[in-house]
Amino acid sequence: MSKSTSSFAGIEGRKGVVVKDSAQFYFEFNKIKVDDQFVKFIEIDKEKNITGIESLNKYLISEPFTLTNKSSFTYNVNYGVTDTASGNAVLTEGDFISFKLQLIDDKTNKVLGEFDNIRYSKNNLFEYKNVDYKVDTKGIGNKTVRLKLIVENNFESGYALSMSNTGDGTNRLSKDSYKQIVYNQNIVINSYDLAQNYPNPFNPSTVIKYQLPEQGFVTLKIYDILGREVKTLVNEFKSKGRYSINFNAGNLASGVYIYRIKVNDFSTAKKLLLMK
Repeated sequence: MSKSTSSFAGIEGRKGVVVKDSAQFYFEFNKIKVDDQFVKFIEIDKEKNITGIESLNKYLISEPFTLTNKSSFTYNVNYGVTDTASGNAVLTEGDFISFKLQLIDDKTNKVLGEFDNIRYSKNNLFEYKNVDYKVDTKGIGNKTVRLKLIVENNFESGYALSMSNTGDGTNRLSKDSYKQIVYNQNIVINSYDLAQNYPNPFNPSTVIKYQLPEQGFVTLKIYDILGREVKTLVNEFKSKGRYSINFNAGNLASGVYIYRIKVNDFSTAKKLLLMK
């Protein structure tokens, strides 16, 4: 990244980018708004360049803002891979990039909520997403907080920090345009779960989500109605957490399929419907 100036202070969008050869993996959060007031981002030191993941994460954080039980709190994220074919080509088995958006207490640094825990790997490359969130703050009390993005990866790469001006916010979304979440999202996981894919029916892509209350080796596979395996989506060790994976069935015929997860002593399956 070229040297930044103080003119970037207060800009409404900030993006973390992980670069490997021709592929770029990115996550941007922007338009943070509390009670009709936009929240700024911390000022970037004009004498510093982005030299590694620590310096990148340092600037992926908002200024402090106050939330109460009745706050109107919204924000936007967009994330993806600039070229999924390039991403698949440059990643090897075991490589990963993750982006976690956290709501933290400004005084204690305690994580109050974790949103959009996105993890890319060779077999898990998401299509571009752009989502507007509205956060239910009931139960938070009165706290001074920040919104913070954490980027992690396990291979040699380059890093970049991008800023964007997302406009003045005058084009307001309707209530139904927001995805509703709660402020303490994803903090407690007490059980295994395999969610129904969405959308369903689908053509040709759908998203499958699952959660793990403890670490373990996970297999997630797709079978046809006769029980024949047609696709392996996950076959690797996973830490405790919530995960989502995109399943593209572009090369399969229309019909009912089954997806099954196995991890530790847990195993379950659900049906999905491909309609072309």
